[in-house]
Amino acid sequence: MDGAETGRYTADQAAVVVTPLVSQIYAAAAEMAGLAEYLLVLQEHQYADRP
Repeated sequence: MDGAETGRYTADQAAVVVTPLVSQIYAAAAEMAGLAEYLLVLQEHQYADRP
């Protein structure tokens, strides 16, 4: 019996499914960190421009 027949995944099948998902999560986290840094710089410049 393989994992598809029982409705269960083997460890290898789970790894194949989870690995791209984890990669996407790390990529999104990196993008969010970049966005946060950009917004911080923007905020600092905005306050610097005020009299």
